[in-house]
Amino acid sequence: RQQPQQQQQQQQQRNSNFFSLEGLDHIWGLPGYDNASAFLKLADLDNKRGLARATEEAYIDLTDKLLQLQASPDQTAPSRNRRASRSGSSQGATEESEDAALLAILTRLKELVMKLRLAAKHPEAYVLACRKQGSNRMCFSAWLMSPGVTFETFASKARAVILASGTLAPMVALSSELACSEAFATRSSSSPICVGAELGQIPRPLEATHVVGRDQVLVATLGKFLNSNRPLIGSYDSWRAPAFIGELGHTLATLLAELPGGVFIFFPSYSVLEGCVSEWQRQQGGSPARWQSFTTKKGAVIVEPRSSDELGAVKESFAASVRSGRGACCFGVYRGKLSEGLSFNDDLCRAVICLGVPFPQAKDALVVAKRRWNDAAVKGLCGESARSVLAGDRWYDLQAFRAVNQALGRCIRHRCDHGTLLLLDARWGSTGERSRGLKRHLANWIQPLVEEWPRPQQQQQHQQQQLQQQ
Repeated sequence: RQQPQQQQQQQQQRNSNFFSLEGLDHIWGLPGYDNASAFLKLADLDNKRGLARATEEAYIDLTDKLLQLQASPDQTAPSRNRRASRSGSSQGATEESEDAALLAILTRLKELVMKLRLAAKHPEAYVLACRKQGSNRMCFSAWLMSPGVTFETFASKARAVILASGTLAPMVALSSELACSEAFATRSSSSPICVGAELGQIPRPLEATHVVGRDQVLVATLGKFLNSNRPLIGSYDSWRAPAFIGELGHTLATLLAELPGGVFIFFPSYSVLEGCVSEWQRQQGGSPARWQSFTTKKGAVIVEPRSSDELGAVKESFAASVRSGRGACCFGVYRGKLSEGLSFNDDLCRAVICLGVPFPQAKDALVVAKRRWNDAAVKGLCGESARSVLAGDRWYDLQAFRAVNQALGRCIRHRCDHGTLLLLDARWGSTGERSRGLKRHLANWIQPLVEEWPRPQQQQQHQQQQLQQQ
């Protein structure tokens, strides 16, 4: 559909103002743009023929049957026999590759239909965008800005829903994201219930202490480099400074010498991780590379791969080195494959070291859209209650703290476990140069355990040593 020239110029101006760096060509659902309903109308998905319930169920039923057909051992046995008879040829491998591609396409099709169905029912909760990929391809994105929409799809039908995890903190972010769910808003609030013969209250929310005692876990913030006593701040510019990376390497080598078993060290991004590894592996002035000191103190130093295909081999190599008694060190990434959803019990993870404060990529299209949507929702422009939505900047900050809580959760996996949690950045502390007291955003069970290093007495001793040297 062609728009009048004036409307086209206005659309180009809006794109230039808001998303010139993200490469989005068309946007729906943000202030200054048409809402998501306009896209659905444009795509003829706003009527009964487009996304009717029967049509959605037909799509889902079809994809489910095709997926089952491809995955069923009974159905695929003849195909496997034919491929086995052609072993040594490339045709069998080609067919398997085609099957995998078909499964991926069918799964994405099913997800797309369900997303569009929800977007049609809750257009105020979605931001839709299109961007060009190459000369003749267009990428379509459907971003849910309020996760309570999907939570409501099952919570409204269930007698009870329990969200249980040690790494849901900060709880204010979780409550805000789910607040648009009627089930969450009405059933998680404090209300009287009968517990046996007594009248009790449902707490909102319940944040329990950990099952481990204080003598089983050491939690500390380190705000200064161990060798120079200079403030340790993992800012954007710092991660590109060889001097900062060099001092950080010295501090990590010192810590690794004192930490037993497996140690996980998390970096803000893959690019930062790869830059540090490259710097530490490079020899300087004929002296051994810093990497050599890492491998000397730990039997193996593993780097999280970008590809999921290599993850299994990396985990096996790490575990084998730990079980051999030499220990191991793994460099990972916040929000990556090793920082969430995996359990490393006992000696496999005796320490977690968190580097910096991992704020999301500020120029990422999804991050920009979410911040703008939240700001509009706070003003009541997106159909959300202003009381239940965090401002964009507040949401942005909390994503960093959530990622750190997730990473810290790789250690201390059961009541008999023990370990060390270290946060290397001056901003986590509440005292000292460049401190911001960010430790208040850690999980409730962690906060009372946090020690701030170096302690004032240690700082005085270091200053006296410097004066004596001078």
